[in-house]
Amino acid sequence: MATLSEYYDDFQKQKKSLQQVNTEKWKTIQNLSSDLSETLLLRVNLNLNKIWKNHKSLESQCSKLELRTSKFLRTHNNAATSLSKFQKEFNGLSSFVEWSTEVEKKLTLIQKNLAVIEKSKK
Repeated sequence: MATLSEYYDDFQKQKKSLQQVNTEKWKTIQNLSSDLSETLLLRVNLNLNKIWKNHKSLESQCSKLELRTSKFLRTHNNAATSLSKFQKEFNGLSSFVEWSTEVEKKLTLIQKNLAVIEKSKK
């Protein structure tokens, strides 16, 4: 039968062995944790890069849209100016047509009067 001292020595050996195993497991856990942290950081970094690229793409699209909008507004303003000029010219032409209609009426009246005068001379 083993003595108490032998049991104690055996206990100490098992304790030391368990401590070594626990230390190795702890190191493994720390390494895995470190690897996991690096993996997560890489994923976060990749996602941030994707977000940044999308942001830049949206900035570029907004810039192009601003240019198109500016061009559209210039075209619209030019068209509005041209329309305004056309309306002024049309109004002027309309006034001219009214004036020429009045002149035509007066000429017709003068011709009638001349015809009456010619008849009365005969």
